[in-house]
Amino acid sequence: MRGTDLKLMLDSGAYTAWKQGTPIKLKDYIDFILETKDVWTTVVNLDMIPGKPNQPVTPAEAERAAEIGWENYLQLKEALAPYGITPLHVFHRGENFKWLEKLVKESEYIGLAPKTDGGTAVKMTWLDRCMKYVTDDKGWPIRKLHGFAITAPELIRRFPWYSVDSASWIWAGKDGGCLIPGYGKVLFSAASSFRSDAGKHFDAMPRLDREAIARYLARKRTIPRMLRDDYCLTCGIEFTWRRACCSDPNINNAQRSRDTINIEYYLAIQSAAGTPWGGRSSLVW
Repeated sequence: MRGTDLKLMLDSGAYTAWKQGTPIKLKDYIDFILETKDVWTTVVNLDMIPGKPNQPVTPAEAERAAEIGWENYLQLKEALAPYGITPLHVFHRGENFKWLEKLVKESEYIGLAPKTDGGTAVKMTWLDRCMKYVTDDKGWPIRKLHGFAITAPELIRRFPWYSVDSASWIWAGKDGGCLIPGYGKVLFSAASSFRSDAGKHFDAMPRLDREAIARYLARKRTIPRMLRDDYCLTCGIEFTWRRACCSDPNINNAQRSRDTINIEYYLAIQSAAGTPWGGRSSLVW
């Protein structure tokens, strides 16, 4: 994508490394950034995740992690300053709000991470608390805000984001589902019809709902069958490894089709989400 106006953000992978028990060294992260420095507009700090997966975090662990994360941020900022790359530090749910106050004073672009161990309501409650530190008395943001693992429509619309990120779009497609306005995730793949949440499967929905979803998909030049199994765009029959279709099959992989529908779902949210910074908000995948 060199030579385009695409803006790319690099995440450190600290959360994945924490879950796998394989810490990342700050020097290794800095070396990688410098090797690829012409690619990134923004890089996320190598923050520290406290405690261990699936175990309660003590206040002392949270405080120590915040201290290490801040030290990493200052070192990363110094290392990248000559190259004009902006490091983005992250404030996590569970940390003392003094760290958010400190970050607001230090940086123009900050990250908020409500963590993934709570539902949308838990995230919303914590983000509501954050807003008094990052908005003025009229609710306008005083800093550019990036939301980590935040693409629930109600959270996007409620808070004044500059950008957000999430892998929800691709996990939904892998799971056999598509995100449909007014319905949430609707399952289409044949395999997903046997799951405990099969009531959300397209085939099991009332006729009027299926017709409404089909009309929505038609506007995307898609039919439900294309989201269910591999489908030949040339002759219009389903294709399996046991049976070829026409002599020149143009195979449309169902997961790719689901991913396309899900991308368009989020782009529509992005298009509707005006930002106080004079442009449009950004969804980062």
